[in-house]
Amino acid sequence: MADPKIKLKRSATAGKRPTLANLDLGELALNTYDGTLYVRQDTSGVGIATTVRAVNPWSESFGAGHISYSGNVSVTGILTAATFSGQVNAGVGTITTFSGTTGTITNLTSTNFSGTIGTITRLDTTNLNVSGVSTFAGITTHTASLFGKDASFTGIITASDGRLIAGVGVQSTGTYIGSGVTTLNFIGSAVSSITTPSAGISTIKLDFTGLTGVFEKNETRFTATEGQTSFSVNYEVGYLDVFLNGVRLASSDYTATNGTTVGISSSTFVGDDVDIVTYRPKAATTPKRSVTNATASAGQTSFTVSAYDKDTSSIDVFYNGIKLDSSEFTEINSTTVGISTSAKANDILQFISHQSDLNFWTVTGSTLHRQSVSGNTGIGTTNSPHTLTVGAVGASGTTLLVRGNVTITGSITKGSGTFAIPHPVVSEKQLVHSFIEGPKADLIYRGKTALNNGISTIHMDEAIGLTAGTWAALCRDPQVFLQNNQSFVLVKGSITSDGILTIVANKRSSDEIDWMIIAERQDDIIKNADWTDEDGKPILEPAINLQV
Repeated sequence: MADPKIKLKRSATAGKRPTLANLDLGELALNTYDGTLYVRQDTSGVGIATTVRAVNPWSESFGAGHISYSGNVSVTGILTAATFSGQVNAGVGTITTFSGTTGTITNLTSTNFSGTIGTITRLDTTNLNVSGVSTFAGITTHTASLFGKDASFTGIITASDGRLIAGVGVQSTGTYIGSGVTTLNFIGSAVSSITTPSAGISTIKLDFTGLTGVFEKNETRFTATEGQTSFSVNYEVGYLDVFLNGVRLASSDYTATNGTTVGISSSTFVGDDVDIVTYRPKAATTPKRSVTNATASAGQTSFTVSAYDKDTSSIDVFYNGIKLDSSEFTEINSTTVGISTSAKANDILQFISHQSDLNFWTVTGSTLHRQSVSGNTGIGTTNSPHTLTVGAVGASGTTLLVRGNVTITGSITKGSGTFAIPHPVVSEKQLVHSFIEGPKADLIYRGKTALNNGISTIHMDEAIGLTAGTWAALCRDPQVFLQNNQSFVLVKGSITSDGILTIVANKRSSDEIDWMIIAERQDDIIKNADWTDEDGKPILEPAINLQV
């Protein structure tokens, strides 16, 4: 049987395509070189807008696993691709990975975008990496922001809307982040590190470990070369002193304005000693610096000065212009300094004091404290009339809660007092009892004893469990209380000053007797307390000296 072959109109010339004259409706033409198939298209059916259209306008390389198209592609629906390379001009697109040189993107949603960008109207991307000159416009059409996730730029960014780069920028010093950015500039010794990765989020580490005071004082000594006038040292402007061969220079004798260099007005000689003392704040506060000038009287050793932080090397003393060593003066208290050698009449002394912010807390070792002139500390209040005040005036509720034991070597003054413990029977309640209070510093001892032929002798130290002689040293003015709970036999008791209690009955009885002794304290602690007189008696109506 014959084997007929149907062959289409064809051409083997690259790029050649049929004309309308070559094709009737329904006919096919094939370019065997390009692999492109053509048909005659008549959209109106009457010969108007008739054209020749390629059925497969793309190119496919043998074995390459992809097709390519050299013209433009217009997509009115959704375009989804695992990988896209080239130029995008679309209304809405979802692309998993985009890599290439981009002209204009109207709206692009992409998981990963990398390329050199011309103009983007709106871009939603998980990771954005842009190099080159880029322009982003039309941000107001986006309900959130132009970039929903992380974005990094290595080139120039131009934004028609200030909200494009709005946010918070972080830097260590000197670097310009961009318009529309609120910049946090971290400087100082507490800034341990600032990490700015090529992509992602910057990290700032603030480490206050070892910042043991409000400010640190450093002394740097230079041995001058011939004619030297400039000396390099880090300092806070306005917080330094300069000495030439032990003599403190006036501020007009040197220049210190840039924080790193100090210039002396007069040239130095080779071997001159130049000492520069700097004071650097170590936290969010600046110490108060005061200067006190004094003209001494003959033999004077004690001087009243501006307040300073005692015992923290916070004061410098100058005697006739010469800086004294710390061993040559004494910090008597926070406003008084004593010099070791008696001054002569009309000697000139100058005292430079540094005082911390009164409300600044700091950690020295494992101790939390506040440095202040008065030495008083307030927790929850800025008004502390005592060494420690917890809570503001009129505060109610639980002001101080201590979980654990409290040891107080002094006295306690209170408005009221209770014990509050978990209820031994009802689990959802507490059990509360008030303290026993009275106008005397009384001690109570009680116990039981059995009469032997109508008599019983009790040694208080032995009965209570004290070392012999303790009761007598502790107690005075004792009173005896007895109760016979077994019969109507009458009992009587007395106690000596050394703590021997004798109980007798009016009959030869063996009844068990309840006894109680109440005596006043007479130890040195009670006598020296601030709420008793010199004999240890409570002062029942003192003047008001406690702020409540």
